[in-house]
Amino acid sequence: MMNLMFWGYAYLLTTTAVFFAILGWRNIIAGDIQAHKQKMGAAINLILFFVVSYVVKVIVLGREDKTNWTPFYLYTLYIHETFIALMLLTGGWARWLAHTFRTSLTGDSVSDVHQKQRRLHGKLGRACIASALCGLFTATIILWGMANRL
Repeated sequence: MMNLMFWGYAYLLTTTAVFFAILGWRNIIAGDIQAHKQKMGAAINLILFFVVSYVVKVIVLGREDKTNWTPFYLYTLYIHETFIALMLLTGGWARWLAHTFRTSLTGDSVSDVHQKQRRLHGKLGRACIASALCGLFTATIILWGMANRL
């Protein structure tokens, strides 16, 4: 029961992070760089808080007992973990790129290198949000299965 409660908390935390990321995406489309940075910073901090929470959860509650999980739920879990890995990879890369071109945000002209970095940053950001949404979808299935097995 405690593991299910933790995963419910994690689901809400991740949903909130994705909500902030989508708002940040909308901010950059509207041209509001400062609001974009703030929303994405909030999304990143929520995900980092989840990672710390997960480490504490594993120490305190241990890992899930998957011995009675059907293959459907196990495969869904593996797919979910892949989406989360993609989210972390693309989001981390996008964040690193943002750091590298941050000096070009206030200038009048943008170098070709920074323009390419910005485009890649945008593509990675969209991939991160898409991966997070797919992760939430698969998490919904996994949580349903966990609740049904109680």
